[in-house]
Amino acid sequence: MTRPPLLDIVVVQLHDTTRLLLVGEIDLVSAPWLRTVVAEVLQEPGVCRIEVDTALVRFCDSSGLAAFVAVQRQAADQGVPLRLVEIPAHLRRVLLLTGFYRRLVPGP
Repeated sequence: MTRPPLLDIVVVQLHDTTRLLLVGEIDLVSAPWLRTVVAEVLQEPGVCRIEVDTALVRFCDSSGLAAFVAVQRQAADQGVPLRLVEIPAHLRRVLLLTGFYRRLVPGP
């Protein structure tokens, strides 16, 4: 699958945590790219935790929210916690309104 033009994902390994830095928009076209990248990360040996850094996400529609829930579930099924970090105000508001905040941004 080729990367959609409106979403870049940078994968950084930080000790026992793999951080995905999302840059751009998560929508119907780009959400499958997020799912693909997370699936590839989960195939790497020694993945203990995944943090999805959303600080540079400019837009997220319902397809993006569904992708966040799907990758969180996929990671959990493999015993790997996945959470969103560095959430911008516009995305935090959507997560709170939809009830996904508690699921995707668990406490420390």
